Amino acid sequence: RVLQRSGLTEDEQLDYAKTIAIECDRQIDFVGNLLDLSRIESGAYKLRKTGVDVRELIVSCVDVERHRAESLGLTLTTNVPPGLSAVIGDTEALRRVIRGLIDNAIKYTPEGGRITVSARETGQGMAINVSDTGKGIAETDLPHVFEKFYRVASEAPGVGLGLYLAQHIVTQLDGQIIVESKQGRGTTFSIILPLAIEEVAAERSEENVDDKAFVGS
Repeated sequence: RVLQRSGLTEDEQLDYAKTIAIECDRQIDFVGNLLDLSRIESGAYKLRKTGVDVRELIVSCVDVERHRAESLGLTLTTNVPPGLSAVIGDTEALRRVIRGLIDNAIKYTPEGGRITVSARETGQGMAINVSDTGKGIAETDLPHVFEKFYRVASEAPGVGLGLYLAQHIVTQLDGQIIVESKQGRGTTFSIILPLAIEEVAAERSEENVDDKAFVGS
């Protein structure tokens, strides 16, 4: 209906179209969450574990969410050093988890705030962090945020499935997801995933075998 108005400039039309596309994607994600919940409870939810490029994954997620963040007066940035190892994961499932965490950060961060998506290798594997300078989560709510249908506040948007599904996905990938928060000081969700060192080594070994076979032939 907005696009049907007369007198809109080309830039305004493009801006509205981007907003419509983003909201359509959010509705698709919502339906996807409901379908995933059904698959999880029936035991049919399976992931395909492969080596995942963390830097590429984070950049693609942030690029999709940046317009919405900026339209709300928020700064969305990345802090991902080059040369990171790959992780064991399902690319599409992890993309949904990270975008869901960014979406939550956008919802609960007031205008002028900052959201940062970062990654670093630790002794436990790869840590992917989504940090914000938002309102934070009360101590009484923190133990329950990953429960199905739990919402931090009654006025909070959504139905309380995103974090429940995120935890299920990360657990299936032999990882863990944790949260740290202080009211009035922001929240950080951290996804810890195992590195794909063995998988990369196996792929390189297969490539070497193929190369030797090719040379021998």
